[in-house]
Amino acid sequence: MTVDSLTFVGESLFGPAATVDELLRALDATEIERAVVCPLRPQSYRLEDANDAVAAAVGRHPDRLVGFARVDPNQGDAAAAEIGLRLADLTQQVSDRYDGRVVKMLGDGVHYIFHEPSKAVLGSLEFVAAAEQRAPVGIEMHFVSIIGVREFGHPV
Repeated sequence: MTVDSLTFVGESLFGPAATVDELLRALDATEIERAVVCPLRPQSYRLEDANDAVAAAVGRHPDRLVGFARVDPNQGDAAAAEIGLRLADLTQQVSDRYDGRVVKMLGDGVHYIFHEPSKAVLGSLEFVAAAEQRAPVGIEMHFVSIIGVREFGHPV
């Protein structure tokens, strides 16, 4: 498999733009199967929106594109915190929808409790699918779902 390890899409602060369709045509023309894609620095300086656009492109072409997010180091901890807040929001939405409870978040890990095994499975599957499409790109995620039954007590 041939992978282009650094490509860019979006609008550029410096004028030129690169579309996902143009990138895919260039990959096809050069017989490259996959590409790591990052957003260009946009004219708006809104990297969150540019990262979302890359995430959407990866969601539409997961077999061809691997996304990386851009974080502005001049924004300090606020830029990194924004990524964490997006994951926390997604985590809470899934928990609420399937009658679960978030026990704790460990950096990139999430511990849930669901009272019904079927809801635990459905919630975990939804979280994985949503994280792949909506969460910030460039964060490697590993998901382990533990289905707890009330009779077994509380997780430690």
